[in-house]
Amino acid sequence: DAGKYDGKQYGYPFTASNGYFLYYDKNQLSDEDVASWEALTAKAEELGKEVGCETANGWYLYGFFKGAGCELTENEDQSNNCDWNNETGLAAAESLQSIASSKAYKSYGNDDLLANLNDGKVVAYVSGTWNVNAFSDAYGDGYYVMQSTTDLENFKTVNRSNYSFNFTPRHGYVIPINADQYTALVNAFPSDGLQPVITDIEPPVYYCPYGIKTFKPSTVKARYSDGTSSDIKVNWDNDDDFCVVDTSDLGVHQITGKLTSPMEGFTNPFISERADPYIVDGENGYYYFTASYPAYGSVDKGYDRIVLRCSYSIEGLAQAEEKVIWKAHSSGIMAKHIWAPEMHKIGGVWYIFFAAGSSSDIWAIRPYVLKCEGDNPYLDSWTECGQMQASSGDTESFKSFSLDMTYFECNGKHYVIWAEIKGDSSLFMAEINPAEPWKLISNPILLTKPEYDWELVNHRVNEGPAVLKTDKKVYVYFSASGTGSEYCVGRMEADIDSDLMNIKNWKKLDKPVLSTSDLDGESGPGHNCFVKDSNGDILFVYHSRPASHASKACGTYASDPLYDPCRHTRIRKINFNNDGEPVINTVSDPYIPAAFSNIKATVIVK
Repeated sequence: DAGKYDGKQYGYPFTASNGYFLYYDKNQLSDEDVASWEALTAKAEELGKEVGCETANGWYLYGFFKGAGCELTENEDQSNNCDWNNETGLAAAESLQSIASSKAYKSYGNDDLLANLNDGKVVAYVSGTWNVNAFSDAYGDGYYVMQSTTDLENFKTVNRSNYSFNFTPRHGYVIPINADQYTALVNAFPSDGLQPVITDIEPPVYYCPYGIKTFKPSTVKARYSDGTSSDIKVNWDNDDDFCVVDTSDLGVHQITGKLTSPMEGFTNPFISERADPYIVDGENGYYYFTASYPAYGSVDKGYDRIVLRCSYSIEGLAQAEEKVIWKAHSSGIMAKHIWAPEMHKIGGVWYIFFAAGSSSDIWAIRPYVLKCEGDNPYLDSWTECGQMQASSGDTESFKSFSLDMTYFECNGKHYVIWAEIKGDSSLFMAEINPAEPWKLISNPILLTKPEYDWELVNHRVNEGPAVLKTDKKVYVYFSASGTGSEYCVGRMEADIDSDLMNIKNWKKLDKPVLSTSDLDGESGPGHNCFVKDSNGDILFVYHSRPASHASKACGTYASDPLYDPCRHTRIRKINFNNDGEPVINTVSDPYIPAAFSNIKATVIVK
């Protein structure tokens, strides 16, 4: 009663000295059912439920014998006095045997208990620990209500005889709602942990020219509960190799099909043990893939080459043959830490930007450039253009640790962005001449430096820039913090027609747009690129580690994550919100409600 005031319980000891609490579900057990152990186990057997007590634990065992009058004491020399081997001890042991003989009895420890408690198996439990919150959450107060609504304002209670559950609703109401109501709720009460679902498919109407030989519309537009949308492929029922309708028949046609997964054809991890991935459309019928070739445990066991794959499709890159197109020098510059290659076509010529250290100082990382001597980057030879050069009068760029260079063009101007340590690892941007893309032609601007908490974990880092352009904006995505599970993706943006070399025209988001908390079974996402697939959809290509890396169970664990090759290439399809902004923390395989799995479309031949 020490924890009571005015008839209300305000406190209770965390544990009792050899005392026990009986927790039970009053929705299923009466006061008479719990009046004795025999009545309790008999009722639990009738219900097909379980009663738990951890009798295999020495602490709990002692309580039974102590309660019966037995003694167990310790002498000064740490020897024991135990009088259990008598008639009283035998009676206590027989009572334990009687308890365990019930079919409803289970000897659960606390960890096993909680799992089975939440599954509804355990109807009562004897414990020496005060754990009222867990049992209150599991058993509740026995009252729940189902109500229906069509407008989220007016609710009508549904009679209990008109529904049933295969679970016990707890702490609130269970309210069936439709897709529009779901969308309204998640928009009103947003949650970072809530995964979007498809809530609508725009009724597809396709116009087909009369007599055309090939007509195969491939996608429909899906809208999600978070306000974003994307195009998803459909497998049409009456599809042949060329057309979904008879194009010689003027008029209106109806076709049906099945909605596919937004990521059909892709399996994640997309390519194992390839970090800093880069995929580019060669605009010659091929897609190309390159990435950092990993190191296994130390700098001398990898990070020593540039590899390239090519395929007719992005999906095919996963199994495409990987070719070494350049090897690290045996000594001197470009000998160690060959990182983050990116292949760009600049002025009609293929170039690769990459970072490398030297044999005398493996951390003397600088950006370098390779040039392809032909039109086929997979088969033709590559030559070295040397280290990236600063513009005339610029004595600061590339003096210190510099890496992760990327390139983009906007409104006829050509830009590069890279990371360089000047105090912190920050991003810088400058213009180049496309005829000599290994030379800056302007002084750089400081684009972003680590400043928010999520950019400062283990290391103060901004790196790995990637550019995405839309009709209205230029987006720069970048990676932040150390390369473990703390690695995450941030974003900057500028109006596409603005002066991009004026830092005042750039806006930086104060929160990451993708982090470990957004992922299931992955950790440390980052160093991404963007590529448009054959359907015109934009894919987000990045690397991440398996979640098991955090517990050292990834299979290749190294104490320095830089030398753990478990960073795998993965692919997600990006969505766009109602404002046209890209959203990259999408679900790799979102749930498709049954109502949207079958698609009906109209084709008008004219």
